[in-house]
Amino acid sequence: MIGEFGIASATGPRTCCWPPRIRDALPALPLAASVLMDIAQPNQAMMLKGICDTLVPASRVMRDLPALAELRAAFPGRIRLIVNEGVPARLAPTACSISHMRWAWG
Repeated sequence: MIGEFGIASATGPRTCCWPPRIRDALPALPLAASVLMDIAQPNQAMMLKGICDTLVPASRVMRDLPALAELRAAFPGRIRLIVNEGVPARLAPTACSISHMRWAWG
């Protein structure tokens, strides 16, 4: 399916069923935990080890560097941050926060 349809990865909204089933059926397909999963605590991130390759943290921790650092320590895969590009140009505090994230996460 990956090669036949050109699917590069899958992102899902819930942890209860879809990731393990997709991982079992398509072990080579990279899986991402959606922001809709609302992962904000390290124990939630730890539950995704071996199932998801990428974690998109909950919206409420996107600009919380200490919380992001805790998620980073708990989750061995990639962490993807969502940035609304239209907002930073209009709101200086947001732009400043994003600038700090870029510095902290490389």
